[in-house]
Amino acid sequence: MSRFGDDRYTPDVTPAVPSAAISVAEKLAKQLLDRNKVFEVPVVVDALVEAEMLTLVRIEDPKGPDGELRADAGLIVVNTHGRSLTRIRFTIAHELGHWCLGHHRQAAGDALLHALVDQRLNDASDPLRSGQQLAEVEANAFASALLMPVDAMRRARNEKTFDAHLAARRFEVSAEAFFYRLQHLKLL
Repeated sequence: MSRFGDDRYTPDVTPAVPSAAISVAEKLAKQLLDRNKVFEVPVVVDALVEAEMLTLVRIEDPKGPDGELRADAGLIVVNTHGRSLTRIRFTIAHELGHWCLGHHRQAAGDALLHALVDQRLNDASDPLRSGQQLAEVEANAFASALLMPVDAMRRARNEKTFDAHLAARRFEVSAEAFFYRLQHLKLL
C-alpha cells in the first residue's frame, strides 16, 4: 500500500506548534460546521467546499501533490491517484482549512510553493518544512476538527460498545487520524 493508505496516514499536528494556533483552527472549523448546520457524521466535505463558493477539482497525477488551494481561481484541487477515500477527504478538508484560515491572503500567488510544501511536509529534512510548518499544521488541525467534530467524537466515545476502528469508518477518516483526535481531545 502507498504512503496514502488508510492505515498509514497521520496528520501532522505537532505539539511544538502554539496551542493558540490550533485553537483558532478548531474554532473556525466549528463555525463552518455550525453555519452550514452540519451536526452528523460523516461530514460531507464537498458540500462545505461549495458553501464557501469554491470549486472542487479532482485530478489523477501519479507524481503530483496531494492537493492545493488555488485561491485566485477559487479552486481546491485534490489528487486522487493512489489515494484512499479517507486521504482524499482529509486533503480536501486540509485545503479548505487553508482557505478558512486565510493562508491564501498571507501567500497570495504562491500556489506552486504551497503544493510542494504539502507534498514534502512529511520529510523532516526538507528545508521548506520549517518555513511553512505552522500554516500546514493549522490546516491539519482544521481538517481534523472539521471531519471529527468535538461533539460527535464525545458521542462516539461514550457509546456503550465503543469500537474506535468502527467509529473511524463511520466518520470516514483513517484509524490513525481518529486515534490521534481521541488523544488530542483527551478522550482516551
